[in-house]
Amino acid sequence: MIVCMGDTLTHLASRQEVCDLFRSVERALKSRGVFVVTYRDLSGDGLLGLDRFIPIRGDDERVMTCFLEYLDSYTAMITDLVHVRDTAGRWTLQKSSYQKLRLPVDWVRGQIAAAGLSVNLQRTERMATLAAIKAG
Repeated sequence: MIVCMGDTLTHLASRQEVCDLFRSVERALKSRGVFVVTYRDLSGDGLLGLDRFIPIRGDDERVMTCFLEYLDSYTAMITDLVHVRDTAGRWTLQKSSYQKLRLPVDWVRGQIAAAGLSVNLQRTERMATLAAIKAG
């Protein structure tokens, strides 16, 4: 079994790297081996205005929010804003930005099939989940 969880897939540099990964997975799996991949599907029309600010988590010491910018139909810029309370009770802001791929579920499913795997399960909610089996 090979598992690719979280947003690992969307952190690859290009769609070609995603295709290369799927081919490598197919070569590495034994007969009837299973591949499971999950990722956040950012491929839709995109959030607009203030809806692009997404609260991630918060507690008494830390508040994390993400901001999404859709650069084009293939990539999104994600900015993480983390407010952290120090030992004196003051809040500081930590921030970082990085790009993610926008990967439509149907495209991912097609590329997994093109690599020689059979996709048996597909769920799409906040996170897309696909499971595939190598023919035996």
